[in-house]
Amino acid sequence: MRSIIAGFFLLLCSSLCLAQTKGEVESIGFGGYYRPDCWTPMVVRLRPGSIEPGTYQLQVEQKDLDEDTQVFSRVITVNSGDQAKEQRFAMYFIPQPQSGGLPDTLRELNAEMKVWLCNEKGKQIEALPITAAIQSIDATRPGRILGRKFVLCVTDGTNKPLFQDYALAYGVTEDVAMVVVRPDELPENTLGYQGVDAIVWMSGDANLLNAGGARRLPALTEYIKLGGKLIVTQPGDRSRVEALEPLLPVKLKDAAGNWLIEPRDRTNLSPLADWARPKPLSGMRNPWLSPRGSFKVTYAKSVVDGAMVTDTINWNDADPKAEPDVTPFLVRKGLGLGAVTWVAQNLGDIALTGQITGGWMGIWDKVLDVKNDPRLMIRGADTENGKIEAAYNGGGPVDLGHALLDAMEHSARGASLVVLAVGFFIIYWVMAGPVSFLILGTKRKKGLSWQIFAASAIAATLVTVGVVKLVLGASADIHHITFVRMAPGQPAVVDSRLGIYLTKSSSIPISLQKNDPNYDSYVTAFAPHPQIFQSVGGFVGKERYTVTIPETGAADPIEIGVPFRSTLKKVQARWIGQLPSVEGFPKLIEATFSSPTALAGKLTNSTGRNLSDVYFAFTSRSPNGEWIDHVYYLPRWVKDAQIDLDKELTASKVAVKVKSSDSNEGARPGDNKVLFGPLRYPNDNWAAYWYEGLRNSVNSGMLDGASDRGYVRSFPLISLFDRLPVAKNEVGKARVDILHRGARRYDMSPAMSAGQLVILAQDAANNENGKTLSTLPFPIEVDRDAVAGTGVTFYQITLPLTRVVPTTQPTTQPTTQAVEK
Repeated sequence: MRSIIAGFFLLLCSSLCLAQTKGEVESIGFGGYYRPDCWTPMVVRLRPGSIEPGTYQLQVEQKDLDEDTQVFSRVITVNSGDQAKEQRFAMYFIPQPQSGGLPDTLRELNAEMKVWLCNEKGKQIEALPITAAIQSIDATRPGRILGRKFVLCVTDGTNKPLFQDYALAYGVTEDVAMVVVRPDELPENTLGYQGVDAIVWMSGDANLLNAGGARRLPALTEYIKLGGKLIVTQPGDRSRVEALEPLLPVKLKDAAGNWLIEPRDRTNLSPLADWARPKPLSGMRNPWLSPRGSFKVTYAKSVVDGAMVTDTINWNDADPKAEPDVTPFLVRKGLGLGAVTWVAQNLGDIALTGQITGGWMGIWDKVLDVKNDPRLMIRGADTENGKIEAAYNGGGPVDLGHALLDAMEHSARGASLVVLAVGFFIIYWVMAGPVSFLILGTKRKKGLSWQIFAASAIAATLVTVGVVKLVLGASADIHHITFVRMAPGQPAVVDSRLGIYLTKSSSIPISLQKNDPNYDSYVTAFAPHPQIFQSVGGFVGKERYTVTIPETGAADPIEIGVPFRSTLKKVQARWIGQLPSVEGFPKLIEATFSSPTALAGKLTNSTGRNLSDVYFAFTSRSPNGEWIDHVYYLPRWVKDAQIDLDKELTASKVAVKVKSSDSNEGARPGDNKVLFGPLRYPNDNWAAYWYEGLRNSVNSGMLDGASDRGYVRSFPLISLFDRLPVAKNEVGKARVDILHRGARRYDMSPAMSAGQLVILAQDAANNENGKTLSTLPFPIEVDRDAVAGTGVTFYQITLPLTRVVPTTQPTTQPTTQAVEK
């Protein structure tokens, strides 16, 4: 009884305390989940009448790698008419990597993380309490070492999507976590999407995206163009996705405003029944083949130019004698660096998910376009379960994110300074000790040895300081690892991690130059994933500095003032602006039963840089309707050179073809053209080339060593992550689980899935004379001086791929061309 009274008293006190505050942090992330190394959205709620009209600041404090306090700041405006009502404001920040990241208990979170309401000049008015606990989407789970896809499901609350089997399945590259949100809960700044892998739109009303002058639709559009993935599973109420029409690969209305899509009732669940995996065992009822009732499926009359129809539906499939009436069922379209997928049926329809709960992993794998082989243990199926365990049990983690860390270091500088210090130490002791003693002995003045010893120490210290200043220099030195991501019709997106060495002890401005103000560029402290970050301790004297949240269209320069202490500081930047790219119009000649898939057209390397280790990746349909991934390799592509794809990359010129029987552990492509593949799932052509080398890297993360002669093996793995099949156990060879912490945003799989040609390359200067000589591809100033930097630069480029289907293609097979009815 006493405990009940005490609990009630504490609850009452907490309520009274909250009632006295001006506001609170209502939510962090989405549904309490967040990605710990990405920009994270936050919603701050201010109470009615709590503050006067005017301009204020919201501030979030987080520790950087040196335990300095990085203050994320955003200006908000309270109008006079808003005083009497509850107000909500969006805020964005990057969680700190220190101490394993943010705590997941509410008490510890409030102690660790400070959120402030400040006046216009930044003076703190009041700390805002956090009222909801959070959890990292990458939190370690018992018995699971896999990564996890962060998927937002946009709905009005009437849907029931099924994803939970992923957490129990074998044969998957990653788990999938689904978080349900409303349309008005989506961010108005594209930064808030950085940790999100995909957005699935079900029954949410897209008209709410622009309600009240909100810019949620532009933010969603920019998210896709920067490499995101939007999946629209068509609801029965077609007006709910009307606002999304500019993004969709299907046409919703004609020029006169007439609907071109029509919801129809259907009792047959094909093609979903074909996608469902795992299948029921023999003798068990398959609910996909005998569902109860009817379901809404959309009859689509037309797709947009450049869209790719991957699966169709025959509305007359119940009558074998009837003429086929075929319309698109699953359609994809590239948009910038990302992709939009449309499905003709609402995959969260309660009429469907309420009665059929199994097999959904195969359907979502198809829609998300990942190469899983999902398997579930079944009670009593000992033989089947034994096969599953033999193929997929165990596995050690290999984290590709480790490969992106070393390029920022200044290890050579540190070694030079150590050698310099040791050298002066030896010289000093020789001069101050035996040399001075012998000289004084010859002059019979040994009594002055202590004075000479002290003078030598002072002189050596002054000389050392001078030499160190001379060696280090006054200007900044940058080591970097940079990803340049480009698509036609939009500015280049450049993500860079910078290790900046500067021999000054003060607040130093770091600013981006010539960025496009219509996009959200930023510079902030580098925040690695907490699970790959090892704290080395910070400085005794802690400093504070401010990062202003970038606002689209703002004229203010992108700049922060960072505290230096004559040492290294790590920052990260995203610069969006104009850069030259690869130019040309590639074509794909689809395979027939008598001719193979072939690339055609001419491309010019207009990047202004020599490129090396160039990959050309795309997906194509085989004559029997199966989708197959292809990756062609070119050792070098000189700047301004034009290549003929048909002549350079045809199978007839292939020097090496990787087969499952080949031993390719640690191999590197030779100087000739190499064709990997076709990378057909579940064949192990890809596994034979890549997984052998990864097995030696289990638990170490060391993928790119000196033995690779500058060839970065982790880069294509990061870039094509969702195209990789799941690794299996082999005789004498344990499987591996691949993680990509800190590198998820560099996966180009969505563009490849949507039918684009994906070009991957690195600046050839990365490999010259065993040194990293690649300069930064965008302008940056440190302490008002332009700095070129040296490091590693990767290129990820997408180009529309015109698909040509020869006339010999069987007419019964679905094609990638537009379907007009």
